[in-house]
Amino acid sequence: MTFHYLQFAAEGLDKERALTDLMQEYGKDVWKYAYFLTLRADAADDLMQDTFLKAYRQLGSFRGDASVKTWLFAITRRAFLDYRKSYWIRNVIATGFKQPEKPVSSAEQEAISAFERQEVWTSVFALPAKLREVLLLYAHYDMDIEEIAQLLHIPPGTVKSRMHRARSKINDRMKEDQP
Repeated sequence: MTFHYLQFAAEGLDKERALTDLMQEYGKDVWKYAYFLTLRADAADDLMQDTFLKAYRQLGSFRGDASVKTWLFAITRRAFLDYRKSYWIRNVIATGFKQPEKPVSSAEQEAISAFERQEVWTSVFALPAKLREVLLLYAHYDMDIEEIAQLLHIPPGTVKSRMHRARSKINDRMKEDQP
């Protein structure tokens, strides 16, 4: 999907089609990003719904300064910040990492690979939110330093610093876990 299509949709010619296309192309990425922010599937569902509702309402605000994915992630992040500010989330929530369940297809090698992935994800989710966020945006969503800086409203140097600290903490943790 291109900027031109969104401009066309923003003019009211086919907003529903634009929303459908956005959800089909970016729905999984938005949900995963929301999950990484909240560590809860139900909250990720709510944030994804809020994101696409806001995107639908704001189709005309997309200027093309960044990619569509970056624009959607910015909406998701703002929705998350609003979600986090709520009384319930500050005072009641009990978080924990739960690895999505999926069947194991082969024997020993698959078990070893799953264990290693679990260790890495556990290390990633143990990072402070600021470090975890830049690492996931860079490594999982293939965003470059400038896009991350723009999305988080921080200087590129801060993104680099946080990424370096995140990698160092994960490396240190992985070294500690080795026999």
